[in-house]
Amino acid sequence: MENWKIKKNVLLSIMELSKSSFPNEFSGMLVGDKDKKLIDDIYIIPATQNHRNSSSIRLDLVPMSFSIIGTVHSHPSGSAHPSRADLNFFQSKSVNIITNYPFGLKDFKVYDNSGNDIFLEII
Repeated sequence: MENWKIKKNVLLSIMELSKSSFPNEFSGMLVGDKDKKLIDDIYIIPATQNHRNSSSIRLDLVPMSFSIIGTVHSHPSGSAHPSRADLNFFQSKSVNIITNYPFGLKDFKVYDNSGNDIFLEII
């Protein structure tokens, strides 16, 4: 299993954004250092559409940056298991977080671009 790290303040922000979007999904892009396997920020993309069962990011509005290493989105249903659409979206990024209701610091799962589990250390 692959190991990554995330700054605690970033995870707290992700959980607050997930809560504030509830009962709709929330989504964003993870920012960090792929070589160090460190997530240290999140980008919220303008014009993102969040709905009860889906979320869509306008890819034309995502900044062109090598620091964007992954995705994050919430599952208001309570399950952090990726859907088929999630797995297709994961293919373009190294690390992908799904948060789930009730959005506490342990209410998430992390996957690589193939949908395999990743261990995420909070620092």
